[in-house]
Amino acid sequence: MTHTRGFGEAGCGLSHMRTMLRAKDRIEQGEALDGPVLVLEDDIEISQDLAKDLRENVTWLNEKYPNWKLFVVGHCYR
Repeated sequence: MTHTRGFGEAGCGLSHMRTMLRAKDRIEQGEALDGPVLVLEDDIEISQDLAKDLRENVTWLNEKYPNWKLFVVGHCYR
């Protein structure tokens, strides 16, 4: 299956990247963020296991990479 990305998808990706870079800049400038930054699509479908899955992944990240700063949840194509 081939997926061709359009301008809308590219713009959305750039918007997500800009948000992540703004959070990174704030952290590097010593600003405390109130919590983690979570960037979602406007049409996200949240599973019942999302909270559990995120907790498990963050626990793993904290153990394996204690200084992690960015966790990207992948994109699925149908």
